This record gives sequence, structure tokens and C-alpha cells, in this order.
Amino acid sequence: TRHTDSPQNGPKYPSIDWLPATLTLIQAGASYGRMIRLADEEILAAYFRRGNVRARISRDDGTTWQPERIAASDPHGVATNPELLLLDDQSILLTYNRRPRDGVHRFAIMACFSRDSGRTWSGHRTIYEADTIFENGCWEPAQIQLPDGEIQLFFANESPYRKTHEQ
Repeated sequence: TRHTDSPQNGPKYPSIDWLPATLTLIQAGASYGRMIRLADEEILAAYFRRGNVRARISRDDGTTWQPERIAASDPHGVATNPELLLLDDQSILLTYNRRPRDGVHRFAIMACFSRDSGRTWSGHRTIYEADTIFENGCWEPAQIQLPDGEIQLFFANESPYRKTHEQ
């Protein structure tokens, strides 16, 4: 990242330069990848692979990665769409999407925490449940922490809009 002046000599805005030589595959066969920089300068990546949310840590700016660990799973389907947030207390909030395949359990937004830089995850809980049918599910959580410590969670939700297909 670098900062450049705006055309009107106003405040400096960051720009992003793509450096193809730095391209590194974190995990073959993975999707929905997200990453955050931790307080100790490690990078934590979370992604979906083989039905689970998995996580890996890099200690050298993403050049190499520690072995992956399962961060979240679901016995009735898949756990996917991970989103990471480093909280003010240096714990990590991981939210993800539960997508059941049995027609009985509900699609849901789930959350868990790590207090050891993403090495272990605990406190898995349901934040919101939609319907049991894919078309009426909920998707793609994203969260922020406000200056007062409040966490706001956003997600797409099709369950209330069963006749219009909105989210």
C-alpha cells in the first residue's frame, strides 16, 4: 500500500499495487478465503475446504503457511463463508455459514472465538437461523467492532423474502 495525493491536493488516499511475483497459493481446493493480520504480526487465513472452515497461520508475511486446522464444521452439512475479526481484546471472532443438507436443520449464521491466535476455536453458537430450504437461507456474514466495543454483524438473509427473492 502507498499513499497518493488526491487531484485537488486534499488528503492522501491509499492505493493498492498488485505485485504478481508475490502470488502465493495458501491452500489448493479452497474457496471463500479471508485473512487478517494479528497483533504479533502473524497472518491468519480462514477458508472453506472439504465441508469445513479451516485456518492456517503464516509467520513470514504469507510466504509459508503452518498446517491447516479445522476451525468449524457442521454434522448436518457444511460450514462455509468464514469471516474473521480481530477484537480489541486480541481474541478473534470467526463467523461462518451453516449449510445443512438434510432438509431438517436450518441454514444459519454461526460464531466462535479463538483466544490463541487462531490455533483453537471454541464457543460455537448460533447467531441467526433461517429456513431449512436453500432458497430461503442466510449467507455471508461480515462484522465490525465499533469504538465502544459493540460488534455489529451483517449478513444476507432470504428467509423473510420468500416470494420476492430479495435479501
